[in-house]
Amino acid sequence: MKHLEFLLIAVLIISCNHSNNQKHEAEYKNQNVLRPNWHVKKVTGTYLIFDNKRLKVSLCDLQYLGQMKDSVSGNPYFILVGRASREGDENLAIYIFTPSDTIKSVNQLLKYSYPGKENDYLTNQPIFESRLFLNKSSKEEVKSLIWDQKSRIDRDSYDNCIFIVDIYQGKIRERRIKENESIYKVEKSKLSQYSEMQGIVVSSEP
Repeated sequence: MKHLEFLLIAVLIISCNHSNNQKHEAEYKNQNVLRPNWHVKKVTGTYLIFDNKRLKVSLCDLQYLGQMKDSVSGNPYFILVGRASREGDENLAIYIFTPSDTIKSVNQLLKYSYPGKENDYLTNQPIFESRLFLNKSSKEEVKSLIWDQKSRIDRDSYDNCIFIVDIYQGKIRERRIKENESIYKVEKSKLSQYSEMQGIVVSSEP
């Protein structure tokens, strides 16, 4: 009789575990079904084109570099190149754009410097220089953006720093690491592992 009781208990335990596993598997599948596919197929004019939809981005000379993702929600943060207008002397810049940003004006988007050298438009003297590295986890997905940059302070000195942008706890995180910080050399030594974006030479905006 005791053997029969133990057998019944074992059967109940196995049945419960199997039911829980099925439930978790179903939840996982539902999450994947509900999450849209944000793979960018191409860029056409001012649109990012996906498999079954498109997003309008109010940028001229639009280019797509890749995307960072929120590890919890799976929401994408598109890394774009562009400028607000072709008129005037506006330079190309790096932008971070999310699906919810379609209602925002260009001036409300997160904007970062395009890599390369920037000279003063009056004196033609260098005032800013940066290299941009993409820490990629795949061809399209990027873990972080890292700028190795220096800004001119006066005639003979520059302010050197590493500037890192990534996604942390569902938000865009920015970190500026100065040359006098101990972690600066550590971060600098990692740059050779990443993909570097080619820079350009521009004049500062008036």
